[in-house]
Amino acid sequence: MNKFFFCLLEVLATTGVRADSKLVIKGSDTLGAKLVPTLAEEYKAQHPGFSFEIAAEGSTTGITVSARLDAGQVQLHLQPVQLRAAVQETLDDFTLIARARGVVLESTVPVGLAAHADPDRLRQMISNLVDNVIKYGRPDGRVVVSGRALADGRVELGIRDNGPGIPAEATGRIFERFYRVDKARSREQGGTGLGLAIVKNVIQAHGGEVRVESTPGAGTEFFLVLPAAA
Repeated sequence: MNKFFFCLLEVLATTGVRADSKLVIKGSDTLGAKLVPTLAEEYKAQHPGFSFEIAAEGSTTGITVSARLDAGQVQLHLQPVQLRAAVQETLDDFTLIARARGVVLESTVPVGLAAHADPDRLRQMISNLVDNVIKYGRPDGRVVVSGRALADGRVELGIRDNGPGIPAEATGRIFERFYRVDKARSREQGGTGLGLAIVKNVIQAHGGEVRVESTPGAGTEFFLVLPAAA
C-alpha cells in the first residue's frame, strides 16, 4: 500500500497536475483517519517541497496536493539561494538514515555560492539525489556534496558516493521514469523509481541540467547545473 501511495503522490506532484488537485481515497474509517494521513506525513518528511491537507468526510478522505504545477509545468518561485545552507539543511534531514547505514555525509560547498532557483524545489532535487546515493551507495561509505561556479555564469553541485557505481549501459536511462538499474535491490531499498525523473523534470524547468558520471567499483557522481544568482 505505501509504495503505491508514494508512487501516486509523486506522479501527482510532478506530472501534468494542476495546483491544488484533490486526490480522494475511499475506504474504511480506519483508512481515512489513520493510514492515509500517516503515509502522507511520511512522504512529506522525505520530500520537503510537498504539502497536503487532510479533509475527512465519513469514509472518504481527501488529500489536497499543493504541488505548484500547472498543465505539466513546474511553477517556480525563483530567488537567490545560498547553496551551502540549502545543502546542509538537506544533509541534516538525512542524518539518521545515513547513520543507520554507517554513511558519512559531508558538504564542501563554498560559502557565497548562490543559484537563481526555487528554494523548495532545489532542496527537493538535492534530497532525491542524496537519498539515491545513500540507498545505492556502499554501506559504511561516504557521500560528499561539492559546489563550484562555472565559467559560463552557472553554478554546479556534485553529489558523489564511493559505492559500486552504475553500469555504463544504465547511465543513459537512469533519469527515465520507473527505470531501475537493479530491480531486486530497488525492491529491497523501497522507493518508486521516480526520484531521478523528478530531478530531471525540475532542473529542466529551471533552465538547468542534470547528468551522472560513474565508474563501476569506484562510485557515482550526480551533477546539478543551475543559473547563478545575480
